[in-house]
Formats: sequence, C-alpha cells, structure tokens
Amino acid sequence: MFQRKICGITTAEDAQAMIAAGADALGLNFYPKSKRFLRPEVAADVRHAISPETAAVGLFVNADVVDVVATAKRLALDWVQLHGDEPPEYLARLRHLGSPPVLKAFRCGPGWKEEIAQFLSRCADRECSPPAILIDGFQQDAYGGTGQTADWESLEGWSSWLSALECRYLVLAGGLTPDNVSAAIANVQPTAVDTASGVESEPGRKDPVLAARFCANAKAAMGV
Repeated sequence: MFQRKICGITTAEDAQAMIAAGADALGLNFYPKSKRFLRPEVAADVRHAISPETAAVGLFVNADVVDVVATAKRLALDWVQLHGDEPPEYLARLRHLGSPPVLKAFRCGPGWKEEIAQFLSRCADRECSPPAILIDGFQQDAYGGTGQTADWESLEGWSSWLSALECRYLVLAGGLTPDNVSAAIANVQPTAVDTASGVESEPGRKDPVLAARFCANAKAAMGV
C-alpha cells in the first residue's frame, strides 16, 4: 500500500518531478469538471512517466462503469479512486468487470461515520468491499480538491471500526500541506496521506519544492 499520494497530475514532467520529490503514488483525474482534469490525448504520456514502483491511481466521479474499467485497463492503473456518489452496486459491477482495487472516497460531513458504515456493510453483503477508503474535507456539491481539511479528531480509532467492516486502509486527504501533514498524521495515524492543491503553484501544476517538503514531512511523521 502506498503512503504518499499526490493527486491531479496533468503532465509527464510533473509526474517525474513528483516521484523525484518522494511520492509513491500519483493520482490521474478523469473528472471532466475538475480543474485538474487529465486530457485523454496526454493520459498515455503521463502514465508512461510513472515508474513501476509508483502506484498509478485513476480518479473518477460518477463515471460510466464500463468506461472506468476500459480506462483502467488501457492505462494499466493500479487503483481506481471513486470520488462521487457511486453506490455499492457500482463497486460490485467494477469487480465483475475486472477492475483494479477500489479506493472509495467519502467527504467528512455531517453523519459521515454512519454513511461509511452503512456503505461498507452493503458492500460486504455483495462481496465487493473496497480495501481502502479516503476521507476528504467536506464542501457542499464539490468532489474533492477543495483544500478543506477533514475533522481529524473524529477519525480517532478508525482502524478498529474499519477492520470490522472488511476495510484495511485509510487514506487521509483534505487540505493537507507541507506545514500541517505532520500534525495530521500524528492525530489520525492514517495508512497514507493525499494532497493536490497543497503542493501546487497553480491548479494542475505541481511545485517540486513543496512536494519534496510534503513527502519528507510525511515520511518523518510515519517513521519511514
């Protein structure tokens, strides 16, 4: 499982720079409404720039399930990140079609723990439990990349209640930067951390200096 994910890679140059900075997973955003949308004509070049030891994660929002699997297979994605309102039946369909492992994102809004518990319970009934979930900050009608932090304190003890729901890993996202990632890890003790805007010079373009600081601070806080 990866530990330091940088999402919203839009160029091959940024992919190489983020790996050099210490990222062990890169997110490719296939949500057309995102300012970090990866255009289809450059997706293959970006994927080829990602080294074999670095996880390639494709981010999708309420996309057609057949298109998701086709993209995942065409680009040899290691993970599929679902950042929309996809129901458990969607995950079951992905599994049936041979999708890579799923990272299901949830926004840390009102009643989020109950939402996750119900979702994962329904997944378990359908034998399609995602091995990992991502907790993002909450902003109404926005699917990630907002820079809003999650409620870290409410995530205390996550491993016990998640493992009971057949989910092994928690990825913490939402407003993480080089300056707060150490505190976030100390509070939550997640499996991995994920950032996009926290290491950017402008939307969709990464800053190697910020990324190196982010990864170094995350590694130190995780004791890697």
